[in-house]
Order: sequence, then C-alpha cells, then structure tokens
Amino acid sequence: MKTNIGKTTIKSSTITRRKKLLIKRKKERNNMNVKIVRLNSGEEILCNLTTTDTHHTLNDALIIIPQPNGQIGFMTWMAYASIDDGVEITNSFIAFVVEPDEQLKKEFESHTSGIIVPDAGPVVAGTIGTV
Repeated sequence: MKTNIGKTTIKSSTITRRKKLLIKRKKERNNMNVKIVRLNSGEEILCNLTTTDTHHTLNDALIIIPQPNGQIGFMTWMAYASIDDGVEITNSFIAFVVEPDEQLKKEFESHTSGIIVPDAGPVVAGTIGTV
C-alpha cells in the first residue's frame, strides 16, 4: 500500500518502520538514567548510565566543559571513537555519580535525541533589532 503526501509517495512499510523507530526512541528516553559521572581523572561526564557490580556503562556521553560567567558547555565525549554501544568503565575509575538537575536533564535529552524541550517559563513579546 502507498500513501500520497503532496507529490511524494511513501510505502506503508516505510511509515511503519518510522513509527516503530519513533516508539523505540520514546521508550529509550523514558528509560534513561541520566547522571553526572566524575572520573578519577577529573572529567565530568553527563550520560545515560547503567551500572553493574564491576563497572559502569556510559551511553551518549557528553563531557561538561566550564565556561566563563558560571555557564557550562557540552562536547561529545570521545567524539573520535566509535562508542555507539557505550563505554564500560571499571568502578575503581569512578570518583562519584550524582543526579543532575532537571534543566541539565532537558539539555541532555536535546543533545542526544534532537528534540528540543521548551522551558516552562513565560513567553515574552518584544522587538527584534533596532529602528
């Protein structure tokens, strides 16, 4: 079966695969265990964390980079490596693990899923530019 969208024809199997992928990504986001992991080296990593008795697995890892004026930035941790399945780190190399605040979790979701989560703050109208 084919579906017409404007001038484009899409097979039902393609739509079904896309729906399944979206459902899978939504489940993954709901099952995320977002944590800040401080390594013994001093690196602070924001990641989706799984833990066993012997090691931690860091998925979708972003290194936290301090910026001027008390702000922070993110960069993909080990961007030069293929770590799609995460990185296993022995527990002895982990200094501590803490829970990030809600805004940091939203930022993580935006960086790793491509979905931008809006702030709950008010919408302010204003003028752009000068006359």
